[in-house]
Amino acid sequence: MPADPTHFYRRLVEVVDRSAYELLFAGDHLFAAGPSVDALSLLASYAQASERLVLGTGVLQLGLRDPVVTTCRQSRLIGMISLDLDSRPTPV
Repeated sequence: MPADPTHFYRRLVEVVDRSAYELLFAGDHLFAAGPSVDALSLLASYAQASERLVLGTGVLQLGLRDPVVTTCRQSRLIGMISLDLDSRPTPV
């Protein structure tokens, strides 16, 4: 994980958004060697920072996640992308 993850991920989406790339994926690593960022939360932040990139996860390990929390996060992400909702966190 980068020393300053907030700055790193914000800068990453800015650089990719200005490039010729069209896709930006977030990895889902629930058992990483160190701290990791939740893929759905990361995609929500990417969605706020870019209007043209196609976002996704390579694999989302649903069997290892709480179904209620995952549904809330996915619903929020879909709403942010399709309805342009603000970034207020969804209570879980």
